[in-house]
Amino acid sequence: MAENTKPFMPGSGVCPGQTTGRGILDDAVSLIRGDRFLSYDFNSNTLTHWGAAKLQEPAAGSYRGVLSKLIFNALPGAFSGTSSYALLPFYRPDAAREILKGNNVLHLYELSRPPSDPVRNITGGNEFLVGWDGPKRHVPRSKSLQKLFFDENYKKTAAAFFSTSFQKLIEKNSLAKVKSRRSLDVVRDVTNIAPVLWLAERFAIPLKTAENPRGVLSIYETLTVYITLFLYQNFNIRLAEEWRLRETTMKAAEPLRNIFQTHLKTQSGAVEHLVDWLAKGSAFEVGPHAGRLYHGLRDTKLPIEELFADCIGIGTPIVGHLTQQASLLIDLYLRSEYEESRKRIIQLAQMNNSASQQELQGFVFEGMRHANSIPGLSRVTARDVTIVDGARGSIFIVAGQTVLIATSVATMDPVAFPEPGKIDLHRPFKDYSTIFGSGLHYCFGQQLASARLATMLREVFKLKNVRCVPGKQGVLIIFEHSVAGVKMKKYLDASSREAEIPTSLTLHYDG
Repeated sequence: MAENTKPFMPGSGVCPGQTTGRGILDDAVSLIRGDRFLSYDFNSNTLTHWGAAKLQEPAAGSYRGVLSKLIFNALPGAFSGTSSYALLPFYRPDAAREILKGNNVLHLYELSRPPSDPVRNITGGNEFLVGWDGPKRHVPRSKSLQKLFFDENYKKTAAAFFSTSFQKLIEKNSLAKVKSRRSLDVVRDVTNIAPVLWLAERFAIPLKTAENPRGVLSIYETLTVYITLFLYQNFNIRLAEEWRLRETTMKAAEPLRNIFQTHLKTQSGAVEHLVDWLAKGSAFEVGPHAGRLYHGLRDTKLPIEELFADCIGIGTPIVGHLTQQASLLIDLYLRSEYEESRKRIIQLAQMNNSASQQELQGFVFEGMRHANSIPGLSRVTARDVTIVDGARGSIFIVAGQTVLIATSVATMDPVAFPEPGKIDLHRPFKDYSTIFGSGLHYCFGQQLASARLATMLREVFKLKNVRCVPGKQGVLIIFEHSVAGVKMKKYLDASSREAEIPTSLTLHYDG
């Protein structure tokens, strides 16, 4: 008499009888339970909270395999982050294809080397300005969007909005006085929130709040959506995270797609008045700024899907950049080595005139040079090219290679910025082209960013005797990854997990 063996099928592996199979399984369990690295040492006491949390996250798409992360880290650039070769390394390409086809997930994997296009994935095959390198297409669209998004009074209205928002958020989220001292998590409750509120007004995003409990997205959900979109569009260069970024982004983009397309379809014709009447006073109401924007977009006569790409392309970098940069500027100017700069910022914060605002913007530009939220720009070469890179000499780059333009390193280059470690408010504005770009790809929202960040410095440093709380709550806990020689920062959250943006920084102030 013989036992039936396990039926053979793709991915079945060894196919023994039950007795032999149980013996192999028991032996494997004994080996694992007796392995001190997986038992005694696998805890936060020996690995730290960050290390233990890090090991709980295998590469997405690898069916919880651990070898994929090793491949991505050891062979950067050899595979895309969704490559079946790296995610299923023990299978032949044809076998991997059949397994993935049987699991109905074949469309999620790259079966060859070419990487996917993040912007097109999000917007249904459409691009935004950042993907257009031809002036014939780029310049007219850029001018029309600039005119739509930034009206004649946008500087005043944006400054007033952010000033009022910062004041309200600070007052609302400051904890009660203890011996004339108040406590505020300025990142979680202020700088990560204000840009979302501004975009919600500009695009009529129905936020779910205490005043409007029937909204679609909460403030923190909206923040997460935009940050995920921002990272996938701009910093999809760490291969081990590409799958997670893509999967999260495709899910995150859907609510915004529904919101934007609904507004674009209903803000015209006879249906507009009915919809506006029904939405009056609710989270779905389209205000004057949003109405002007949607009417202007519809007047272009472009397909709805292309207009949706414009909405995503405009809003995503505003939240993705402003939230991180505000946190980094506050952290920078509260450090002891920047005490002289901090004293001057505090003086300027007490003033209320255009000259003080202009000088605060100087502190913004210099602060971004010292602590920029954008480490560089990733690009894919269209053809073979040789670049003369200063002291490094000639570097040959093959077509299709992903390269990282290290703008964060360039801003501290003593050739471009004499005495780079010094805060110098008298540098010519043209020198900051490494931060804001130039030509076709000049930063779309540069004026908004600088004005908004200057307003943030004013409102935070206006607080009496503002300082970081003692201990870990008063610092940004940073973990750095080296990518192509550039330091990519991540921040540990309250659960010791790596976050893409700062999530918490607690301040004390008197009052």
